[in-house]
Amino acid sequence: MQSRWLSMWLGAAVALTRGLIPATIATLKDEWPRPRFSSYHEFLGQTLGIVGFGSIGRVVAKKAHAFRLQCVAYDPMLSVDAVELDGFSVPLITLNALLSSSDTVSLHLPFLPETKNLFNASTLDQMTEGACLVNRGRGGIVDELALAEHLRSGRIGGAAIDVFLAEPAKDLNHFVGIENLILTPHTAGVTHESNERVSQMIADNPNVAGVVVIGIEPQWRKIVVDGIKTAGKPVEGFWIEGNGDTATVASASKAAYSMM
Repeated sequence: MQSRWLSMWLGAAVALTRGLIPATIATLKDEWPRPRFSSYHEFLGQTLGIVGFGSIGRVVAKKAHAFRLQCVAYDPMLSVDAVELDGFSVPLITLNALLSSSDTVSLHLPFLPETKNLFNASTLDQMTEGACLVNRGRGGIVDELALAEHLRSGRIGGAAIDVFLAEPAKDLNHFVGIENLILTPHTAGVTHESNERVSQMIADNPNVAGVVVIGIEPQWRKIVVDGIKTAGKPVEGFWIEGNGDTATVASASKAAYSMM
C-alpha cells in the first residue's frame, strides 16, 4: 500500500537531484546543456534527512537505504539517539544538524501550531547549499513564499511539493518560472490502483470509517453509505458527496482531495 506514494517520492527526489526538469526545458530550447547538467550529483550515496520519524518516515528510510542513501532523522517526540531498522541504524539528531548535513530533506510531519511554517526563511537558510526539499506530508509546514525566493536565488537546489495549506491550491504565482520545482495536487498517494483498492476495501468492510454501506453503484465506482453528516469533506480517506442521511463515497472522482 505504501508503494503508491513511495514511487512518487523516489521519482521526485531523483528528478530534483539530477535536474531532469530544467534539463528538459533547456534541451527543448535547443541549448543542448550537456556540460551544465553533467555536473549534477548522483542520487545514490547521498545523505537524506527525514524530518518526522514515525511510521511513514521509517518506511522512507528503509527504501532509501536500498539506494545506499545515508539516512539521518529528526523527531521532537523521540528521545533516543538512534532507531534500528532491519539491520541498519538511523541516527536521531537535531534539526539544525540535519539541515546542515543533508543533500535532500524529506518532510513527514503533521500540521500543528508548532509545525506551521516550520520551514521558513530562517530554516531554509540552514539547509546545505543547493539541497533539495520534498514535502509529501502536510501543507502549511513550508512557507511557500520563502521557498520560492530560495529556489530563485539557487540557495535551495530544488523542491517537490504535493501538499498545500489551502487545497485546492490557488494563487501560486510565486512559483511561476522556477524550473527545478515539482508541484502536484496532493496526488502522491492516489493512483488508479489505489482507487480500486479503496473501493474494494469499503465493499469488503462495510463498517470501515464508521459508515454503513447500503448500496454500491458499480457504473460510477461509488459506494452509497448511511449516516454521513460531513458531506463535501474528506473522511478517513474518502470524499463524501451528498447530504442528509445518505451520502456517496466517491473513491475516484474526488481522489485528488483524498487524505489517504
